[in-house]
Amino acid sequence: MIDKNYIQSILLEHIKVVLDINLQEIDELKTDFLQVLKRGGKILFFGNGGSATQASHWAEEFVGRFVKRRKPLPALALGTNFSNITGISNDFGFEEIFSREVEAFAYRRDLAVGISTSGNSPNVIKALETAKTLGIKTWIFTGNTKSKAKEIADKSLSINSDKTARIQELHALIIHIVFEFIEAEY
Repeated sequence: MIDKNYIQSILLEHIKVVLDINLQEIDELKTDFLQVLKRGGKILFFGNGGSATQASHWAEEFVGRFVKRRKPLPALALGTNFSNITGISNDFGFEEIFSREVEAFAYRRDLAVGISTSGNSPNVIKALETAKTLGIKTWIFTGNTKSKAKEIADKSLSINSDKTARIQELHALIIHIVFEFIEAEY
């Protein structure tokens, strides 16, 4: 039997986190994405586990479509090439997976977007550091935690929750809001 009270408590928790979204961060994210795309750059997304899945999903929405049919927009999800994952992990260590790909694929006109609900994933942090060394603007999508990634990234999209599910849900909601603005431009 479905526990209606439990489900309602999850929905109420989600709504509470939604109502606490920092609208300024959304506006800055939209502006940065549009600036990068208009200057011929690409968005590079990267993260582990569920965040890797989100990175891949979001990159596809740039290249494919979100809602409307439009020209493809340049975006990559790092960590999706199994040869790179196994080769880099074997030869350099798991911490280097995304940073090696940032070095290989990113240019100054691009934007590197790390996704880490804790903000403390060593390979995400290393990639942000590498991107900054190369002069690439960086964002971290994270939760409301004190994290090393927030100290490194130029900007952060921080969700006021310590629950991974709520953080991931809100990251997806916000990126979809931003896509609506992007698609209005293309």
